[in-house]
Amino acid sequence: MFRRSLRWLALVIILLVITAAFAQAQEKTLYWARWDTEITIHRDGTFRVVERQTIEFTRGTFTFGIRGIPYRYLTDITDVTVAEEGRTYAFRALTEAAEEPWTFTTYIEDGEFKIRWFFPPTADERRTFIIAYTVHGGLRYYEEGDQLWWKVIAPARAFPVKAARVTVRVPEPAEVQKWAVYGTQATAQQLDARTLVFEATEEIAPRQEFEVRVQFTPDVVAGEPQPWQAEADAEAAARERQAEWDRRWRPVANLAMIALGLLLLLGGPAILYLLW
Repeated sequence: MFRRSLRWLALVIILLVITAAFAQAQEKTLYWARWDTEITIHRDGTFRVVERQTIEFTRGTFTFGIRGIPYRYLTDITDVTVAEEGRTYAFRALTEAAEEPWTFTTYIEDGEFKIRWFFPPTADERRTFIIAYTVHGGLRYYEEGDQLWWKVIAPARAFPVKAARVTVRVPEPAEVQKWAVYGTQATAQQLDARTLVFEATEEIAPRQEFEVRVQFTPDVVAGEPQPWQAEADAEAAARERQAEWDRRWRPVANLAMIALGLLLLLGGPAILYLLW
């Protein structure tokens, strides 16, 4: 009897610890009211990305932000800046970073280029951060047209994005040829021959990505296929095959599973009775 009581007591303590840890993890919450991105492709093969992130801090106190950019399909990121309206953050090398408000640092970790910036303690407040950087070796080159693929909103987030817009501009005399969106439902509007605007039509949930692809006139932008392009093309082809399979066969597979479930539900008792 005493041992059983101890077991129950230990179970209760474990449940209390788990509940407390979960509650602590939920103490801090936020959401992006907007996450707008402008991408300008330059004739030297680089492109400039300017992100305007409007964040609503809804619970808890925050003192820093972090932006992780997948580093797999590019060669470098330079000219990073962080700002708010009327204030520019000062860069600090990683070895010098001391979480001082109005400063930021950069580093590479877990296959991502990380931008980490620090601001005064913030709670129950809306702030807009402007993060800008230049990407090198991030375009794809093909005979039919050069392409930009960019995850404007990566899936490594714990909080949702309520609204997002992406503007892509290609340099003269190039013109936009075609485009696509992955991960998030969005509309696309071509403003002129060189400008394309994507607008998300749904809330972007945590772990959901927003990726755009834009093809434009070849032989205008300098550069050549990077070593990673073949791997990226193979990955894209595999995704297309999976998407095609899902479109064609997923409904059939779902119907088959439903039929099998009904068969087991209705025929299972009869089979058991016959075996008995």
